[in-house]
Amino acid sequence: MEKNKIKREDVPDVLRTALKAGKTNFVFIKKDGSRRAAVGTLNLDDVPDSDKQFKHSESEQAERPDQTSYYDLEKSGWRCCKFDSVVKIEEKEVE
Repeated sequence: MEKNKIKREDVPDVLRTALKAGKTNFVFIKKDGSRRAAVGTLNLDDVPDSDKQFKHSESEQAERPDQTSYYDLEKSGWRCCKFDSVVKIEEKEVE
């Protein structure tokens, strides 16, 4: 596999690990077909105190293995993203 590629089946682990580590840039395809570049995190140190009341838990991930929640640092709110819609994580394309 090329250095700048991520296998589709590795997206859940790669994205969750990156989000937990801190600020992560990724791109996904929205329901309307448009691309959305997001900057998100799951590291609560990066989330404003006023938004920490929503705590992303591993049990919620287990219930929804097809997506993850993340704190959107540009929109200042919690969002979710389906793994099969992700096309890029940091500088690595998903194949």
